[in-house]
Amino acid sequence: MDLESCGNCISAASISLTASTCPNVSQAIGGIDDGRYNFCMLQYVDYDIFGLMETSPYFFMSPENIGNITENLVKFDQTRNRLMEKLISEAAARNRLQKYAVGNETVTGILRLYALVQCNPDLSEADCYRCLNDATICCDKKEGGRVITPSCSFRYETNRFCKPSIERPPETPSTNPTPSTNPKGTCT
Repeated sequence: MDLESCGNCISAASISLTASTCPNVSQAIGGIDDGRYNFCMLQYVDYDIFGLMETSPYFFMSPENIGNITENLVKFDQTRNRLMEKLISEAAARNRLQKYAVGNETVTGILRLYALVQCNPDLSEADCYRCLNDATICCDKKEGGRVITPSCSFRYETNRFCKPSIERPPETPSTNPTPSTNPKGTCT
């Protein structure tokens, strides 16, 4: 999702939560699906959530054209588990500005699996790992899926939705900026 779409999505979610869905409450969580399998989530609470891992409520989404695996189920599950483990470990170990990872892996000669995992930047490495690891349990035997929790999210499917690049996300001002070669993915 590009920056403008993200801003529009958050604005729509904010209006929806505060004006109609939850106008008189001190805690709410909700999201907006833009119809293209892009989703943003907004949460407001009356307590400090920074550094707090929350896995519920969660949203599960699956594209309309994605079903259950019917062939090469064992190979698919092994590939999915291996790819997710690699990306989860990578995202959890990254610094607070880059708590995400994007990757893909071949399942069979013509079938590839693409995945993206992401944690809130304020989570510890252990909490990020646990949040993503717990969330991925939902989707065994599925060709694709997406889970979004208040603290982490992941997406995987057999259709390419991310393009790896070497761009970095914007950093906060620093007195000693250091170059980074960590890849970033652009996803739609």
